[in-house]
Amino acid sequence: SQFSIGNNGNLTTAGNIAATGTLTVIGRTTLVNASSTFLTASGIFYVGTTSRPIFLADGLNNRINIGTTTGTALVNIQGTSTNANIFSVAASSGANFFNIGSNGRLGMGSSSPAATLGIVGGAGVSPLIIASSTGAPMFSFGSNGRLGIGSTTPSAALAITAAAGQLGFMVASSSGAVAFSVNAAGFVGIGTTTPISGTTTVPLRVAGDIRVGLTGTNGCIQGNGGATLTGT
Repeated sequence: SQFSIGNNGNLTTAGNIAATGTLTVIGRTTLVNASSTFLTASGIFYVGTTSRPIFLADGLNNRINIGTTTGTALVNIQGTSTNANIFSVAASSGANFFNIGSNGRLGMGSSSPAATLGIVGGAGVSPLIIASSTGAPMFSFGSNGRLGIGSTTPSAALAITAAAGQLGFMVASSSGAVAFSVNAAGFVGIGTTTPISGTTTVPLRVAGDIRVGLTGTNGCIQGNGGATLTGT
């Protein structure tokens, strides 16, 4: 038959169910051959209670609500006091990929981030790499806690790798005046962004005066042979 009610109170139908009012189901609803069977709701369809639905499809406003009835976006998810996490993506093994907690914290590789954004990398895997459109590394955090700028394999707590002819590090005033710079060759400039001029191989170039010591002769500059250099 197309429609039957069993002794256990279960309703079975092989056709369509049309409800012009409210259709309430207490218990489980099973769709057989779900790939070819459609459940259509032209109004509001929800699972749970009207005050606290587990899932609500609002066909009147084209919205999906999970845990709320008052969402204003296309998809709305609201956590509860009993659920620490409101959204989670994990591998088949259960390893966490992406998580949003009910406290508003976002975790990547962690289901309990200790900060607003918590990223936990795997063994030997950098938790964060930012690269250019060509794939050239711009910024990276290593799994060993090292920070790399221009490198994905920093060899120190902070490692800056600059391309040939580029500055690797620069400090400037609020007006843009250069105070300190280091280029890719390791040459240092104070008061200039051009530590090297032409074929000069002087590792330190200062645009301005140098003073050693505070008063009298308690400081000096010496050449390779030990001769004291004095200014004019």
